[in-house]
Amino acid sequence: MTRAFTYLILAIGALVLWQAGGAAQTAREASGEIAGRVMTTGTSPAPIARVLVTISGTGLTSSRTQITDEQGRFAFRQLPAGSFTITARRAPFVTTAYGARRPGRPGTPVVIDAGQHVDGLTIPLTRGAAISGSVRQASGEPAAGVDVNIRAIGSQPAPLTPRVVTDDRGVFRGYGLSPGRYVVVAVASDSGRSSMLPLTDAELDERLERLRRRAGGLAPGAAPQRAADAAAPSAAGYRYAPIYYPGVADPDQAVVVTVGEGEERAGIDITLQLVRALTVDGVVTPPPGVPLDTARVLARRRSSTIESSTSNLSAATLDRAGRFAYRDLLPGSYRISATTVATAPGPRAADGSASMRITGVYWAIADVSLRDADINGLSLTLRPGLKMTGRFAFDSRTNTPPPDVVALRPRLLEVTGAPSISPWVTRPDGSFEIDGIVPGTYSVEAPAAPAPWRLSSVVVNGRDLLDFPLEIAPDTTLDGAVVTYTDRRSELTGTLQSTSNTPAPEYFIVVFAADRAFWRPAARRVQFTRPGTDGRFTFADLPSGDYRVAALTDLEPADLFEASFIDALVPASLPVTIRDGERTTQDLRLR
Repeated sequence: MTRAFTYLILAIGALVLWQAGGAAQTAREASGEIAGRVMTTGTSPAPIARVLVTISGTGLTSSRTQITDEQGRFAFRQLPAGSFTITARRAPFVTTAYGARRPGRPGTPVVIDAGQHVDGLTIPLTRGAAISGSVRQASGEPAAGVDVNIRAIGSQPAPLTPRVVTDDRGVFRGYGLSPGRYVVVAVASDSGRSSMLPLTDAELDERLERLRRRAGGLAPGAAPQRAADAAAPSAAGYRYAPIYYPGVADPDQAVVVTVGEGEERAGIDITLQLVRALTVDGVVTPPPGVPLDTARVLARRRSSTIESSTSNLSAATLDRAGRFAYRDLLPGSYRISATTVATAPGPRAADGSASMRITGVYWAIADVSLRDADINGLSLTLRPGLKMTGRFAFDSRTNTPPPDVVALRPRLLEVTGAPSISPWVTRPDGSFEIDGIVPGTYSVEAPAAPAPWRLSSVVVNGRDLLDFPLEIAPDTTLDGAVVTYTDRRSELTGTLQSTSNTPAPEYFIVVFAADRAFWRPAARRVQFTRPGTDGRFTFADLPSGDYRVAALTDLEPADLFEASFIDALVPASLPVTIRDGERTTQDLRLR
């Protein structure tokens, strides 16, 4: 794969291993200073006043923010020794970190010693790009007051104007955009449609026919219609779908708009569309004795690479008989899921108040495709959730496992990011049981563990959920899971130096697992960092294993989501092995 960057071959410096647990650092006086200016980019840079400059880093309990003066100057005083990140932001410029090669990229940490003064830093701010266009009705008339969302794709920051509204000409303009890729979607409201947006021909014909029948003006040969039928609303309704540029309702068919630094991209025109709103109705049937008081039915639109899963959720209300109905769904593929929780009185709290405990979770799933016709009578029969059994394990050399493992337990997360509601029971011997798991694809979210513990692995059916999501099918057996915590801390550290033996903070350091199976989006075994101004870099708590390390002149973080991109780094990378409880020092020199 061709990329607009150069990766460099590195020479191995010293490779040193030592056991974690060095001497503690001494306290240092907070009298350091970092100062600089914020300037425009281009051939004639000029200072920018009233820019918000924020510093954060080691030794600071919270970030600090200043506003630049008329000469674009800022100065942070009384800083402790440490490593600091500095960012500048002001509309319509793109938020930029000190040392970043491009807006939206990671910056260079500024490292100072106790009492050190660093002056002369320059943060260049680039004027943001803009996307403009018009939104029109199907008749060609301007559509005023329509929301237009400009959504970033990849790792660049969200735009300063993620939502704009068309004016009386139907024109919109979003500005302050980082260079990158965006989709543009117009979202018209159905409220007030009669005054702002027209009916379709089908709706108009249908309503005229109803009026003629009510007035007695029947067409020749037409049978009289009962008053009750004439007053009944049409079964077929219409609504405005979100329309993506260049004019499609399916987000997977949206055309991505790419903008460069300061680019004005005009002509992003969208025509609104009315589509038939479809109905899905049915009934939820629980097992005997299971109430539907807590039941819920969700419809999730599937197969969308642009929209997030959570933005495509719709909830339906159940009546006492378990009947539900969606009457306003857009065409597409949906997963209809039903869940309910059975409860019973639990032990009373210390203050005497009553509590409830979950005794079971029940589920049903149906995949449907909505095209031109409604779906009626969908049957969702609830069945008991799945059960996972396992144990906690503690990998330690000296520390005693914590007495309260309940506080350590990680949460199962469904692929949409929603936590599992399955009750978790932990026993004194460290074994656990999770009951009522609903089929789906799961990852793990771990709460912060008390020092010195950290979550090392969650292995279910031979698969570590910290590295790979787990697909749980309706009949999956989930026995023998092992949740392992460790007090062993690993660290990969080193310095990157230029050919003249000076720090090279302008580069990126990438470390990735030697095993290609781990090259997945947001993988914990694929990471990057920027060296500080002293050239030093650190990766903390990488899982043990074989890795490769490379230096790049530039990096779009989203590129690390692609295995083909990482594969191109292999020839110019160096092998390194990480072991739990050890610090690996790898000094690198450019050549």
